Amino acid sequence: MIHQIMSRLILTNQKIKACIAKKLLLGNYKKFVKNPFDEKQKIVQEIDRLNARLSVATI
Repeated sequence: MIHQIMSRLILTNQKIKACIAKKLLLGNYKKFVKNPFDEKQKIVQEIDRLNARLSVATI
């Protein structure tokens, strides 16, 4: 009985995590589709920022 309850809780937790991930990915996709150039620019800026931090860290 306890094993069944635990199994159901684990499955429910996994479903919740999958639902959250799906909503995040779908939201990001919708933003990208609406304005791909702005989103691309944000990605490029983030990559440049991280590369700059990495360059400073390796000096």
